Amino acid sequence: MEVQVEIFSSKGGVGKSSVALALSYALAESGNYVLLIDKDINGYVSRIVGIRGPGLAALIAGDGEPTMAITRRKMNTGNLTVVQLFGDFPTFVRLLPKLHHDPSIGLKIDRFIDQVLEDFDFVLGDNPPNITALDEVSVHVPSYTRHVRDGKATNVYVTDYTEQSMESVQNYALHLQSIMGGDVALVVNMIPPLPDEVYLALERARSLKKQLNSKYMALALFSETLYLRKDPEKADDFMNVMRRLAEGISSGSSCEVIQEL
Repeated sequence: MEVQVEIFSSKGGVGKSSVALALSYALAESGNYVLLIDKDINGYVSRIVGIRGPGLAALIAGDGEPTMAITRRKMNTGNLTVVQLFGDFPTFVRLLPKLHHDPSIGLKIDRFIDQVLEDFDFVLGDNPPNITALDEVSVHVPSYTRHVRDGKATNVYVTDYTEQSMESVQNYALHLQSIMGGDVALVVNMIPPLPDEVYLALERARSLKKQLNSKYMALALFSETLYLRKDPEKADDFMNVMRRLAEGISSGSSCEVIQEL
């Protein structure tokens, strides 16, 4: 029975995709077979892991070879598979009229993903910022808002440390949770590595955790290494936070992870 982990944010630029990829790395390192579906229309995760192309949706719509949108990587005793759903935003814009006029494309995408799902312990989804069940892509590709059948689900909400962003993600998360349910994980990211800022971020995070009834929480400092090198695997401190969060999600044990200065 696979565990589904969906990564969300109410806006871009808060490190959502970095969190999605880092959690996938961490779960795979622990011996799990992990599938990460890059649903973000910017395809950031896919570029980091080396997938270059129009994406699964465009390949299926154009009768291409779907396996071109997949990469696999062995990690310790586990394995990470990444599926690129859309190549990039321009590709998504060109594809949208086809999704409108041919509903079978979305169903074919779903059938392909259903076939792939059979072999994994964890299925992660990196969603576009502020995605809802009413957005066009959700309507035409049902897997965007569908949880794994008979599996456990955890929804990870990523925000930066600012009061405005936390308020935004609170409203967004409460809306999505009212529709989907599932456990909640809160990640407060990109905190300036200063004692006063960390203390303030922790106060806000604990308040937000209470509002969301969050089972898991992690606070990560701004990482210059991650900012410059892009791949979270290169940022040891950030990865260590995500490894501890992944341990909590994997075991189902509540956790509060705070990166030290």
